[in-house]
Amino acid sequence: MADQTWGQSTNNGTDGHNLMVVNDDGSINSKQAAGDVADIVIRDPDTGDGAKVNDDGQLHIVAEGHLCTLNSTETPLAADVVWTGEAVNILAYNAISVFCTSDQDSATDGLEVQFSKDGSTNWRTAESYTVLANAEKFFSPPSFGVYMRVKYTNGDTDQTSFELTTVLRKVPFKWSSHNIETPITDQDDAELVKSVITGKKANGDYDNVSLTNGGNIKASLEELESGISSNSNSQLNVTQFQADGKEGALITGVKKLSGNDGIDSSTNSLQVMQYEHHEIHAKSHFNYCDYELNKASGYIINFVMTAPDTLQEPHLTFELYASEGATLELYEGTVHSGGTAITPRNNNRRTPLGVSSITLVRDPTITSDGTRAAGFLAGGGKTAGFTTRDKENILGQATSYLVRITSLAVSNDISWCAEWYEHTPKN
Repeated sequence: MADQTWGQSTNNGTDGHNLMVVNDDGSINSKQAAGDVADIVIRDPDTGDGAKVNDDGQLHIVAEGHLCTLNSTETPLAADVVWTGEAVNILAYNAISVFCTSDQDSATDGLEVQFSKDGSTNWRTAESYTVLANAEKFFSPPSFGVYMRVKYTNGDTDQTSFELTTVLRKVPFKWSSHNIETPITDQDDAELVKSVITGKKANGDYDNVSLTNGGNIKASLEELESGISSNSNSQLNVTQFQADGKEGALITGVKKLSGNDGIDSSTNSLQVMQYEHHEIHAKSHFNYCDYELNKASGYIINFVMTAPDTLQEPHLTFELYASEGATLELYEGTVHSGGTAITPRNNNRRTPLGVSSITLVRDPTITSDGTRAAGFLAGGGKTAGFTTRDKENILGQATSYLVRITSLAVSNDISWCAEWYEHTPKN
């Protein structure tokens, strides 16, 4: 059968018109002339291609997308420059896809997809993204309004390469997706999903996962094996392990902790490290310890410690020995100048060494002693003596303290040791 096209003919002198089928050679189709039903072919006027019909008689329709050239560009932008596309009517489209890549970061939320009801005013930004350098990102905002346009603001560096491609699509499609190993960022598209999690139980039935009153997923220990649970498999056994991965020995219901802290396996005694000892391990424990020999009566040793103007608290203790007796006095709020700078020694000698926040000087010029905070005597009656202050003095913030040692006799050998750790309160 020859191909047919539609034509028009006058209907028996009436004012109306009928459509008729005409063959390629211009003759009227024989079925049309006989009044029978004729086959019809719909052709593209430009290409001559005919429309396709499947075996069920359904017309094949293609929902063709459209490259939106008015909102696409490949021209690199200078620093801080704003590029704005033109208004496009999108009532015939259901989805928008935007591909963007640049060798420089955009401004914060620099890529905007805007919508308007009239295409000239009241532009509203429905979607905005920060495009990172060389990210090659694909975005797919829904088609919200009557008109749309794309706006892009470059960051503070000139681009050398830039591509922004906008495609309008007839039907919605899957939003941007990622490989399973690709990290998700705040600039990725996302859809709000509200769902119910259903799982299959061992007996073959399905049931929904429940939440606690606090909104947390419920977790049950009912199916734990007896080897790792107690009380009819309702409680999980938690065990401490040693550094080699082996389980600690069970002692009267208590598991041995790893390392030196915990229950001693030989004596069953509790081993605890004192906090100041911990500070030594933390490299925050310091000293100024020294001695002088054969000093005269009335000889004075002055050193001043100044605490930092921070929340850090120096905790000070000291010791004094004098072969012929000596006094030790502590003053707070000392006013001084000059002196020989002393570097506090860290009691943990493993490198790198921690540095003290205390400023320490020997024999400065004292303008004012300050307030006398304590006094101690080492020896008496020209005999050897020893005194110690093992209760900590917590030094005040941004405050100077004078430690004064005075010899009580001739030929006096004097030894002193000031020790402190520096701690920042947790609360």
